[in-house]
Amino acid sequence: MKLAIRLARQSLRTHKLRARLSTIGIVISITIVSLIFIISDSVKTSLTKQVNQLNNHSIIVNGTTNNSLFNLISSLPDDTLLRQDSKYLRDNIDNSTVIDNQIIYGSVSYDGQQLSDITTIATSITNPDDLNLTLLDGNWFSNNEQNKKWVILGENLANKLIGTVHPQNQVIDIKGEKFTIVGVIKQTKQPLSVLGYDIDNSAFISLDNGQKITASDNLNQIIVTKIDDIGEIKRQITQILSNNHVDSNDFTIDTTNDIADRLIELVNYITIIACIVAGLVLLISCISIANIMLVNVVERRREIGIRKAVGATTRNIISQFIAESLIMSLRGGIIGLVLAYAISAVILLFWSVDLSFSWLALGIGFTVPIITGIIAGVYPAYRASRQDIIEALNQLT
Repeated sequence: MKLAIRLARQSLRTHKLRARLSTIGIVISITIVSLIFIISDSVKTSLTKQVNQLNNHSIIVNGTTNNSLFNLISSLPDDTLLRQDSKYLRDNIDNSTVIDNQIIYGSVSYDGQQLSDITTIATSITNPDDLNLTLLDGNWFSNNEQNKKWVILGENLANKLIGTVHPQNQVIDIKGEKFTIVGVIKQTKQPLSVLGYDIDNSAFISLDNGQKITASDNLNQIIVTKIDDIGEIKRQITQILSNNHVDSNDFTIDTTNDIADRLIELVNYITIIACIVAGLVLLISCISIANIMLVNVVERRREIGIRKAVGATTRNIISQFIAESLIMSLRGGIIGLVLAYAISAVILLFWSVDLSFSWLALGIGFTVPIITGIIAGVYPAYRASRQDIIEALNQLT
């Protein structure tokens, strides 16, 4: 086998351009497939972390929303929830924290710079720990400060808008209203959040200020957290909201686990579709390598004849050609895997998601090229081993 590998490497060095062109398809397909699994595993890890941080004891009530799987990320809750809903929840659910949210979309500007499509959360929250948020700088507003025109920015938004994570006392414009920055939330790295918005790129103001901007006291979201018996509390919430609303489509009630499971299901669907596309690229690459190896058989008939004449067995010939195919495939797989991790690191850094190690991507980076190399090399190797010695040696004259 060592001799087969040495001869295979020597042959590939002799035909460098051909070998590299054959490897490109493997590199592209392995890069795409590995990239998909690395990113999907990183996103799934982020979602699981979010659920664990909320202690699996939170229920999120959203206003009317398109809850279909493929609209899950872009679907925005309407303000079909009532302040009366949250009041009843506070009065009837003991030992829990109820948070009211208005979700406002629009532009935010500072010193002539404007960012569009920014999420502003008008919230009743007075303790960021309730949602496991940590302040990087400044303070959160208290109950007594709900009327103050203060705003707290996510770390990414602070960097984009102000250019620093310490922007206290700077004044920004939200929907035509001036707000003074009093704090910055430490980066959560949760762009795909079970809460429905990217905290790192959002602004938080008091609920009183949000109601003035929207001229409405309706809510888009109610979060009930610090729950002991989540099943029983979910039943109570459903009963309370059903009594308050004639239309059951006015609200959706989900645990953080429910939302995370749906988001993971969406990621899985996208992964499957992308893998099918990458699989087609891989099939084309396999055919390309097989074609190159068949051309090799024709061009190297004399070499094969000489080797057989000096005692090379059928097994020796087959081993060499399969080794050539495997080396090309494995080389492409390793390069593709390295590229996938490099590209994933850049993409996830841009998304502010931690890069997770993916055993599946690593396995694919090695096993798929091996399988591809064997499949693409077996028939050409068989054809090479069946060469007639006399006919091959006649090519010398």
